[in-house]
Amino acid sequence: MGLIETTDTPAVHLTTATGKEVQVMPFELWQAVNTADLILRKHGMQMVILCEHCHGYGHPHPVVSGDNLRNGTTFTMTCAHLERRMEFRT
Repeated sequence: MGLIETTDTPAVHLTTATGKEVQVMPFELWQAVNTADLILRKHGMQMVILCEHCHGYGHPHPVVSGDNLRNGTTFTMTCAHLERRMEFRT
């Protein structure tokens, strides 16, 4: 799922306590999503993020929900099959 594997460094596959895969997203993604959200809200619209995988496989709830309540420096976006994390630390 987007991991770059090289021969000198083994791939690290993080999972949650329930076994759900964790994908670490780049901070630039947060900037892009936040900018798009602000532009849409300025014009009276709201954004909903869907998981392409869940939507494609017919999951009844493909909407990705986000929260930063567990850790203020990490924004977590979860769906049925994956947890995505963006770190706000520099």
